Amino acid sequence: MGKIYSETEVVNIWLGESDASTDSLVEIVQHSGVPVRPEPGMEEFEKANIIFAKRLETVATVINIVAMRPWWRRVWTVQECILSRNDPIFQCGFATFSWESFFSVIHALFIETRFEKTSISHEADPQLEQLKLLRDQVSSGAKLNEARQTLQAISALPGLRLWYQANQDVPLADCFSLGLGRQTSVAHDYIYGFLGLLPDHERERVSIDYRRSYWDTYSAFYDLLLEVSGWRGLQVLIMTSFHNTDGSRPSWMPDFSTQTDVHECTGFFLAAEQQFGTLDRMVARPKDSDILRLEGVFIDTVACLYPMPKGTASETAMERVMAWADEIGSDISSRSFMEYDVPYAVVEASKQAHTSRLFLGNVRIEDIFGIDEDHFTSY
Repeated sequence: MGKIYSETEVVNIWLGESDASTDSLVEIVQHSGVPVRPEPGMEEFEKANIIFAKRLETVATVINIVAMRPWWRRVWTVQECILSRNDPIFQCGFATFSWESFFSVIHALFIETRFEKTSISHEADPQLEQLKLLRDQVSSGAKLNEARQTLQAISALPGLRLWYQANQDVPLADCFSLGLGRQTSVAHDYIYGFLGLLPDHERERVSIDYRRSYWDTYSAFYDLLLEVSGWRGLQVLIMTSFHNTDGSRPSWMPDFSTQTDVHECTGFFLAAEQQFGTLDRMVARPKDSDILRLEGVFIDTVACLYPMPKGTASETAMERVMAWADEIGSDISSRSFMEYDVPYAVVEASKQAHTSRLFLGNVRIEDIFGIDEDHFTSY
């Protein structure tokens, strides 16, 4: 599919048949745009500000409604938007509008709603009634929060398209993270649906075989992700939900076909003195093993992780945790810090060389519930 999209002159993005929401969207994109905020001190400022607030809320509601269209959530949407030689064209019914004009509205709306707040008068008028109907349309179709999450993913598309046009590929880790929260009827396509964005030498290393288990596809691709992307590959995991309950699979291998939220942040990885940048250490899964290895750290059961402060040696940090446990009288070999209303993990001293548990130095963390960032940053 990637080859087809990359050789296409024009891609028409079909957002569905014409209805009240798409008609409003066409009017906004082609003509009215995002309203201009009135200047304080102008004549009849209060009245103008009420009108502005209503129109702005109307634009935001229309955009949220359109963001719920199934097309945005498809895995294949990303390649359709990024690979074509010319900017895609949006179509609603018989009406069309350009890629640039649509995302100009998205950008202007983001600026207005993120940095400025305006209250809306509750006086009854036709505009307010229309706004209420639009709000009802959003709430009846899906949660507004879901629409906002999708809108975040939509907003990333122009930047990705510009990057691809300049570089002719998208970094493997970034490419992979685009699939989180999207939908496809075939589990394998959470990997295969982005291969067209990869450089040739990486794409050739991914075997396309719909007959193999999708778990095997995920496993092989994740090995490649760790090898190619290093620390950035590990960061991908902070955007995934760990809901794998299959005892035959390592818990750090999430089921990418069941991710429901766009960029659901589950925390940062432990044992990283450098939170960002190149990881000049071994990050790999040993052959014939379900253990993920990061310079002596073995990860098995992971529920939620939070960052250690930059520049803090991981071993020193855990020693401080253990010392703190001693101060409150905890038996560190078996007691859980959760008993003391502090979200730490069960820790246990061990000198075993290999196990399907998580090791930090010689400290084993059996089940990670989350490590409180504020407590660590106080060190």
